[in-house]
Amino acid sequence: FTVKASPSGYSISIGAYSGRMPGRLHVHVLSAKNLREGKMFSFGKMSPYCAVKFNNILYRTKTARDGGSKPSWIDRITYDVRGNVSECGPLQIEVFQENTLTEDKLLAAVSIPLTKVVHDGYAEGAFQLLHKSKAAGELELQIRWEGDTGASTAASVSIAPPPAPQPALSAFPYPSQNASQPDSQNPHGVPAPNPPPPSAD
Repeated sequence: FTVKASPSGYSISIGAYSGRMPGRLHVHVLSAKNLREGKMFSFGKMSPYCAVKFNNILYRTKTARDGGSKPSWIDRITYDVRGNVSECGPLQIEVFQENTLTEDKLLAAVSIPLTKVVHDGYAEGAFQLLHKSKAAGELELQIRWEGDTGASTAASVSIAPPPAPQPALSAFPYPSQNASQPDSQNPHGVPAPNPPPPSAD
């Protein structure tokens, strides 16, 4: 760090933030299209939902009832990041068909690296969904990164200047101005004895 003098004191400039990038990741799950529908859905439209996972935190959107191959959710999710966002991994989203009597079925998934999103601050559009490495529809998303203010900049701390030096005190205090001065003939301040009476001649 560096120290600079100023009229109000000293300013300590601390180096850049140590690589950490805290902030908030905002994910807006809008809709999907061209989702695959198997024969089991021939009696009606499927009801999909999304499972959104980031930094080991899982969020489930509401279910788009009878959304079929073109469901709409319009769900907003916010993740708080207190460490280094680059260590949190990608944003992972899976689309499931909600079933009442059987286990929910995975329809498609997408994994989105966030390096570019953090750099640009924003990303939106249709993201390709895959199932068993094959195209399985598109997911419409809006993703926004909001970094904490000043997280990657230098910090300043003001410190009061040291007190002005005080004059050194004598080992022996000065006498008071009102103190009586000793007799010049008796430097130690002891009163002189009375003169002897005159002798009778």
